[in-house]
Amino acid sequence: MKEFENPLSPESDHDISPTIREYLEKRNIEVGVTQVSLFEGVRIETKPH
Repeated sequence: MKEFENPLSPESDHDISPTIREYLEKRNIEVGVTQVSLFEGVRIETKPH
């Protein structure tokens, strides 16, 4: 539980460098698109005919 002994400052999220932030945003977009297409595929396959 040592990670909880040093509380992060509330603004720690804003200290992310623009490069890392951009990378995370791109990854989130890619993951979101993948999840949406998987969900659409499952919905189409299980759709009652």
